[in-house]
Amino acid sequence: MIFFRQDLYLGEGARKDKNIIIRNIRRHKLQFGVYVISLCANGRDILDIIPTFMLGRDDYKGRDITVLGIASGKDESFELAGKMIMDAYEATGGEDLRGYFA
Repeated sequence: MIFFRQDLYLGEGARKDKNIIIRNIRRHKLQFGVYVISLCANGRDILDIIPTFMLGRDDYKGRDITVLGIASGKDESFELAGKMIMDAYEATGGEDLRGYFA
């Protein structure tokens, strides 16, 4: 199941279409060029950047995913993930970055 964090990080390109993007993700509609950022599933890394069209694949269908951010385009997703990491680092002093998003 896909959950969305209340204080969702949004890239500039995704900001104007936020509600449409979220609705399409919930309906499992294909959206090319849209990426979600979530906590990394492997437990070692911090964030995963996932193209939304991948969310309908079997390897994601059975997982609970909490979306922390939404971006339009790969470059914007990298920039947004970097901003998220910097915010977490500033808030925690570098301690428990994963915990900041949990």
